[in-house]
Amino acid sequence: MRHLTAAIVATAVLFLGAGCGDSGPAEADTATTTSAAPTASVSASPDGQVCVDLKAVHLQYSVKFTENVEKTTAAIKKGDDAAIDAAEKEERATAVEWSGKLEPLAAQVQGPELRKALDDLVAALKRYNAGNGADGLADLLQRSRDTTAALIRSCP
Repeated sequence: MRHLTAAIVATAVLFLGAGCGDSGPAEADTATTTSAAPTASVSASPDGQVCVDLKAVHLQYSVKFTENVEKTTAAIKKGDDAAIDAAEKEERATAVEWSGKLEPLAAQVQGPELRKALDDLVAALKRYNAGNGADGLADLLQRSRDTTAALIRSCP
């Protein structure tokens, strides 16, 4: 039953993840450009350098988590229980790392919209790691998209 739930979740992630991918390259370009040479827009943002750091962390771990979910999906398709368990363990470890990196950065954020989005994402990551199944993953994906949107609006 657990693997059936994982299969449904993995399929949903791949389907929903395609929508998330559209904003990935723009974030990568912004993070690279901004970190290479801080511009006036970074200093004009009330959150300045923390925006640069948040973009980098969010992009890095969004990609890493998606790759872990893809590994789980591949293992499910093969019916390899050991690989499924290992991939799910990697997903949870990535969720722990991601929340651990975001939480101290979120504490530095001044903008209320971005702060709420980050707090919600950190909470979703922790719930996911606690093992709340398909609902936990769906919530995590939504919170990640919300955080991406808040970063785009709050961190020019």
